[in-house]
Amino acid sequence: MVVILGWARETLNRPAPFLSRWRDTAYPLYIFHQTVVVMVACRMVGWPLGLHTRFALITVASLAGTILVMAVVRRIPLVRSLFGLRGPTAPQELAPS
Repeated sequence: MVVILGWARETLNRPAPFLSRWRDTAYPLYIFHQTVVVMVACRMVGWPLGLHTRFALITVASLAGTILVMAVVRRIPLVRSLFGLRGPTAPQELAPS
């Protein structure tokens, strides 16, 4: 276990473009995902589908819906400020290690 943690600390503990882009949106993403999941699941009530199919559809639709909502929120300055997001910044270059 100690070896795995040491390897992860050395390998994974560096800046990543994906993480820096989505770091600030963690809290709004947390807020929106529950709403999107509930809306998708309520819409599927009464559909003649099996449990596993329904679960898969809710998962995929909720993921897509949450990402879509966050993409819209990130692009509208007034909405960004309502959710505590900073203004748009220029992409940061990764420093060579």
